[in-house]
Amino acid sequence: MLTGLFKGRQSINVGGPIGTMKDAKSKSLANPDYNAAYLLKRLTDYEADPHPGLDMTIDRYRPQDQRPQMDQAEKTAYLMNAVKGYEAEAEESLKLEFRDWLRGDHSDNNDPQPYDNTHGGLKRRDTRGENLNEWYPTWWGKKQLTHLPGVREYLREDHISADKASFDMNMLAHFGPSNLEEAWAYFKYWVKRRPVGPWITLNEPNDDKPFERSGPISMAPADAVFKLTRPNRRATTQVSNQSLPELTRREAGNTSLLDLALAKAV
Repeated sequence: MLTGLFKGRQSINVGGPIGTMKDAKSKSLANPDYNAAYLLKRLTDYEADPHPGLDMTIDRYRPQDQRPQMDQAEKTAYLMNAVKGYEAEAEESLKLEFRDWLRGDHSDNNDPQPYDNTHGGLKRRDTRGENLNEWYPTWWGKKQLTHLPGVREYLREDHISADKASFDMNMLAHFGPSNLEEAWAYFKYWVKRRPVGPWITLNEPNDDKPFERSGPISMAPADAVFKLTRPNRRATTQVSNQSLPELTRREAGNTSLLDLALAKAV
């Protein structure tokens, strides 16, 4: 499900292999921090670094933190090689944001932003074909989307597999290695601290407000406020943001057939 181009270089948090016992016991020597630290040391100087060592403390995207005396040629040569693989980290960051959004924990859940029709993306239009410039994609706010088919299974699958992999590796840390393969796994992940996933995501989850478990009533466009006279009734029903607060997050100025159906259900 949602298999990415870089899944083989991503962590257990998004269904990748990094952080599992299988990866730990494999012959793979991949450790981007260790590789970056080695390159940085070769480009700059041979002086001994204080413990715990350069590979334990390096942020490979910011070499100036460890070597402020680097000249521009050294820095260019370093960055051309050390930041390789950022695409896998970026895709993992996007997947983590998607998971937060499904759970109602994304920053756009907490503070929905209007869609920008001038930013080069798809043009958001109403049923008459006119541009909608005050439309909020996450108009349901902090409500989760776990009512949609497949969402709970997707979130549960990643969580269970990540928790199982973490448990296996922590049992190795607790009892120690018992053979050569486990010793190699222990050394890679616990002694040399092989990184699992990106240090940061582009947009951190927002926990200012608790999520709401119920999902959106409908994805249909609706007016913020409109009046409707129901068949066989004299009274006029007014639907507003007081009775359906999510209406203020959706497009205004066009009462479609879907809008009318929604209002009749109130």
